Amino acid sequence: MEDLELRELSGRPPEVEAIQRVLEEAPEYHFRVFGRRPAPDAAKDLFAFLPPFLTHADKYVFGIFHEGRMIGFLSLVRHHPRPNTIHLHQFVLEEGSQHRGLGTRAFGLLLQRLPPGPHGMHLRVEVPRSNLRVSKFLTRVGFVPTGEVVPAPGPDKHAVSEVFRCALPSAERP
Repeated sequence: MEDLELRELSGRPPEVEAIQRVLEEAPEYHFRVFGRRPAPDAAKDLFAFLPPFLTHADKYVFGIFHEGRMIGFLSLVRHHPRPNTIHLHQFVLEEGSQHRGLGTRAFGLLLQRLPPGPHGMHLRVEVPRSNLRVSKFLTRVGFVPTGEVVPAPGPDKHAVSEVFRCALPSAERP
């Protein structure tokens, strides 16, 4: 077994419990993004989240496992908000696993798992301004700010998120 691996999750009860534990072990993330600790059913809501007009076939949740233990997760939605986009809905590591290079390695594993798409396919992430400290990480792994600003999640209806994107390898030859 590799010391770091991604495993696709389906939302079975033990997986939901593990994601809930990760969320509870990353309280700073939840405070910065949502202004509160994670709700007791936050992990269940993560699996249920789906933008309008998409199906669960467009949703992926990967557990990030280090030495066999889940330390984080990635949640992705294909074709959101546009067809050539994969939206990185959440990328969370428990606080004890941050700043150790594990997030960078997990992102690299994610890129290896994503199949090449059509020219112009990209990852998109919306980062609330209250959580912009992650922009250093995002630029290090290949994201660039787009200049687009969208409403942010959470209780503050005036809060906004900045959009970053990362080009994905193309299956088409130039």
